[in-house]
Amino acid sequence: MAMILFVLTFVNISEVDFYFEVSSLETNSFLGVEQHDKSKNCSTDLQKKPDSIEYLTHFNCGIIKNVDNQTVRQFTLIIDENQKIPISHSGHVFNGSTFNGTIPGPTIRVTEGESVKITVVNSENNEFSYSFHTPFYSSC
Repeated sequence: MAMILFVLTFVNISEVDFYFEVSSLETNSFLGVEQHDKSKNCSTDLQKKPDSIEYLTHFNCGIIKNVDNQTVRQFTLIIDENQKIPISHSGHVFNGSTFNGTIPGPTIRVTEGESVKITVVNSENNEFSYSFHTPFYSSC
């Protein structure tokens, strides 16, 4: 059984952090964090915009910090509205909101037992402020 709880902390008008912990009764203590990430196809270049194949096979596993013997994964989601998104090879585009330059946003991978910090940054040019402000619980 896993439980995820989001707790929001507002930093300023255009940026919000939220934290949650992924709880578990069982963890894999045989692999180190780096080896475990490698086995999950985690990307090491978090700034690179993935192509269509990489998007399906490599994942964002965040910046890893160790705080009080607890693995903390940190992620940043940058939201931009009115980005020109190509939808065909013939040059058709539409304006859409992107998350780190992609639609949908990146797949974020974490492991049970880790703490997670996600920073959501809204572009100054956005008409709307995007935030995650509802507690979310998940059980397996």
